[in-house]
Amino acid sequence: MPLSAISNLDLYRQNPFRITGLPVDASVKEIARLTEKLKILADLGESNQQQFAFALDPAPTVDQIRDASRCMKEPEQRLTYGFFWFWPANGSHPSGDPAMLALERGEQNKAYEIWLERESDTAEGFIATHNLAVMFHLIAHDWTHYQLNAEVNAERETKIKNYWRESLSRWTKLTSDDRIWDTVRNRIRTLDDPRITTGWARRLASSLRQAMTRINAEAALKFAERGRLDPSRMHIGLISEFEPDAAQARKVFDLVLTPKVEVIRLCLEDTKKSDPKEMLTAIRRLIQEVKLHRPLFDLFYQKDAHQRTELFDDAASACISGIVTYQKAIGDDETFVAVLREVLDFAQSAEVRERATKNIEIGQGNLALAKFQPLLEKLKNIADGAYSPKQRLASIQADIIPRFSSLVESISDASEFSNILAASLRNISLDAWNNHKDKRTAVKACKLALSFALDPEIKKRLEEDRRTLAAQKSENAGCLWIIGVIGFFWIVSLFNNNSSSGTASSTRYTAPTTYAAPTPSYNSNTGNYRVPQSRTSELSRDRQAIEVAKTQAQSYSAQLDSLASEIERDRIYLNRNSQLDVDAFNLKVNRYNALLEQQKARNRAVNQMVDDYNAKLRR
Repeated sequence: MPLSAISNLDLYRQNPFRITGLPVDASVKEIARLTEKLKILADLGESNQQQFAFALDPAPTVDQIRDASRCMKEPEQRLTYGFFWFWPANGSHPSGDPAMLALERGEQNKAYEIWLERESDTAEGFIATHNLAVMFHLIAHDWTHYQLNAEVNAERETKIKNYWRESLSRWTKLTSDDRIWDTVRNRIRTLDDPRITTGWARRLASSLRQAMTRINAEAALKFAERGRLDPSRMHIGLISEFEPDAAQARKVFDLVLTPKVEVIRLCLEDTKKSDPKEMLTAIRRLIQEVKLHRPLFDLFYQKDAHQRTELFDDAASACISGIVTYQKAIGDDETFVAVLREVLDFAQSAEVRERATKNIEIGQGNLALAKFQPLLEKLKNIADGAYSPKQRLASIQADIIPRFSSLVESISDASEFSNILAASLRNISLDAWNNHKDKRTAVKACKLALSFALDPEIKKRLEEDRRTLAAQKSENAGCLWIIGVIGFFWIVSLFNNNSSSGTASSTRYTAPTTYAAPTPSYNSNTGNYRVPQSRTSELSRDRQAIEVAKTQAQSYSAQLDSLASEIERDRIYLNRNSQLDVDAFNLKVNRYNALLEQQKARNRAVNQMVDDYNAKLRR
């Protein structure tokens, strides 16, 4: 029987020599005679409570006595348990050892005094050291059992700790004392049983320190499971004090915590269920188990120990993947965000924490947009209505902005709707100038859009619009060639930046990344070109070609504006849970981008024709 099988807090409660009161060198006849006597007393219902020191209270049952008798007939078990019981002085019979006689009379203090005096004896002191190690170890075990079930005062806690220290200091000393292992080998030879050899003594010696560490680790675990961290830390401290090899201590911790790890791993596998509701239940169970056992891992391992970080990150990753799948299927953003916040509490690595944080932001954005849905409906009605830019701006100022301001107070993140509103106002500004020559409305809408724009790209475009409008001398100046990218596309880009494997359903579509505004055609300060009074046939042909090219460019610009407005409306009401709708939306954006590149090429060609024409005029 390996020492690891009995290295627990029941070591002395299950010790057959304590159950029977027999000495470690009792003969087979003595064992049979005493066990039979104890069984008869138990069957008759008479007390079999013995008077020897450290006798069990209450008295052992018939089953315990039967098991003890069977155990002592197995040589390996007998020697293992016998190592953790009192030995008579070297070469003497228990009946001739005063300390052993004192134990038989129940006088443990007397035995303690005898061993304490003998301990300094250079020849026989190792036996006394062994017996004192056993005595303090036994007392420490008994008091720890009591402490697990009842509170003790500070004075008693100090005494319990001292019992442990007194025993562990002696066990540590005995580990390297060859005389103790020679004694064990002699006992093996005395048994003369072919089932066990002297090699067993060597195995016992090599595993003793680990066994001691495991007992204290188990005690620390039991206290921690009861939420009593102070005595738990005391046992961890004892391990650090008497097991200087940190790697060996971690091996013991791994063994002790293996059942807890297995529970978490089983819960982790359950999060892969296909049914969303069952998946959510499994995720919550996993989070509960991690929260329950986290104090244990924090207690036994350093913060950066891989046993701790890998387990917690695996659990966090499983929760994130599961809750993303749940959100895509159900669309429950409130539960989605709440679960991810719990996961963020125990996620360890920067990568896993970033993944949780990104999904929280997506969920919060979805929740914010849901609250803004009535305003989005109103904004769509304003955009779709047959109103002038001035009327649309007035409606936004009267109906949208006041309600938006009141909602912002109750929502932590209103940035997305704020950007949508800025994009709508920019659309009004472009329409007011390009199609109605209403500079006042264009300037007013642009200025208002700047106050709501938060996205850097939208703000950049609005600043360009503001400077271009400021350069116009009057509302009757030439056409302002602003082929603007509708602001909602930058909102799409924002969502696209959040998309990854394992993110929420608001990122299930992807917007093209090559989407940029074309440069203004011609000179944006005047919008026209210079024609001399004297015309030649060559210049006339050039000018006609320029006019044709300009007309074509204006036609493509109108197509772009129409398509951009259509995409803007689709973006607001895009059904993100419909892959068909998402694909159709992306095809439309791709078509816009293709037209946009063509328009850029035409603008460059027209500008080059104008430059060539003016160069001819200068000659």
